[in-house]
Amino acid sequence: NLVMLTRKSIHKFIFIYAKHIFPVSKDISNLYNIKYKSNTTILRTPVISLHNITDEYLLNEYNPKKILRVIRVCLLQESKGLENLIHVVNNLKKKYEIKVDIYGEAKNIDYKSKIIMLIDKFKLSQNIELKGWVSNDQLKKLYNNYDLHLVSSVSEGMPRVCLEASAYGLPQILTPVGGVEDYYRHMHDAYICKNYSINAIENGIIWFIENPKKAKSMAINSLKNIKTDTIEETTSTINKILDKFL
Repeated sequence: NLVMLTRKSIHKFIFIYAKHIFPVSKDISNLYNIKYKSNTTILRTPVISLHNITDEYLLNEYNPKKILRVIRVCLLQESKGLENLIHVVNNLKKKYEIKVDIYGEAKNIDYKSKIIMLIDKFKLSQNIELKGWVSNDQLKKLYNNYDLHLVSSVSEGMPRVCLEASAYGLPQILTPVGGVEDYYRHMHDAYICKNYSINAIENGIIWFIENPKKAKSMAINSLKNIKTDTIEETTSTINKILDKFL
């Protein structure tokens, strides 16, 4: 649309004269046709401080004999793939005990009603609960109540909740959207679904249930990786680059 075209034109003009550019992902680089040169550094927006990162020894391994507790954090809107997630839970409940809590407010009350109707249609009120909005400080205290963080989005930027989940040691199942594949490697520090389909997300959850040791190992890798993208580390990186121009 006109607004996006205008924005891209303004940014491209600025990039010509910028001494250094900090795109937050390859997607953003491609969107603005930013060429990778010595004056380009992909730098994700930091959301975690070093003192917020969980100690590795505190991480738990999921017990498949217990109910699987899944956290989903997002705005209630179509791009978040919530309809697919509901279908996934409806399929899995026939074989597994699973509980999904969704935290976030609705941008559109009609869409929220649509989600509630779908949950009711499949009789999933015991399996899926819309928890509503919580503050970021409250959210940080909630991650430890869950076994798995899941992103079901069909489109996304770089979800900050992924970085938060990494910092709190949660294994993650992510759809390949936005900056996810820039930051995470499949089967190293996250399970990245082949796509955002019902089948792909369902396969991811089944894999997690059947491979708790590997899932914990991936969570540990993710925990180590997030330490390089804290507020402190990012600030240090920016300052070192800026020092070259001062």
